[in-house]
Amino acid sequence: MGCWNENIYGGDNALDSRASIYQICNAEEYNSKNEIEPIKAKLLKSKIVEIRDYLDSQDEEDKNIGYIVLAAIIMHSGVEFEETILNRVMWATENDDWSKESQLRNLVMKNYRKLIKEYNPEEPINVEAINLLEETEPTTLDLLSDEFQQIYGIIAARTAKLMRNMDEKSGVKEYDDGVADANQEEIDFLAEFKELLERHEQFGNLLEKIENGMKNGFSGIVSGGMTGAKISSGSSSSGAKDVMPG
Repeated sequence: MGCWNENIYGGDNALDSRASIYQICNAEEYNSKNEIEPIKAKLLKSKIVEIRDYLDSQDEEDKNIGYIVLAAIIMHSGVEFEETILNRVMWATENDDWSKESQLRNLVMKNYRKLIKEYNPEEPINVEAINLLEETEPTTLDLLSDEFQQIYGIIAARTAKLMRNMDEKSGVKEYDDGVADANQEEIDFLAEFKELLERHEQFGNLLEKIENGMKNGFSGIVSGGMTGAKISSGSSSSGAKDVMPG
């Protein structure tokens, strides 16, 4: 197994994940011109639960790569992101192991998140045709999103710790039940708090887009975002799509 570039399909693991997803869908991966063939939208949607179960059975590194690849396949097929898939994809891009070692890979993941946030199912995207290595100046929207992502990370870490606490048993039923109830109550609160933050983030993104639209005759809102080879300004971590906890 190896990696030869920092892009989405720049490693053996990514290509293996793509091949496995196509196999689950019983779809041809390449056309007669040896170009990657998008999976039919209806077919992909019918297999999404099976694909998710397959990815979740992998170890953490392969699972993250698999979800990153799945996002590319979804966008190429023109399929709407489901709530559970979208946030798991975002989690994967934020926790990509290679990004911790490579600045270029980190840049690719940053630009990939922008691409996903701006994705419009009515305008399918071939990720391999997009330059994800282009460095861009952070916009106000990017900075806002980064701030929220830090908070989401803290919430996710706290939620994971509470869930681990619930799995630890002392052997005293009354005590364990009390701890479990208290932990679950806090988990529920954190989930509601995260949902509230996401709504505030969406509202901030909307205001930013309206402001940009007024400056540009609203062409920026209508244009549909990132469909060419260059990166345009990002939107929220939840954007116009649904999001789920990581």
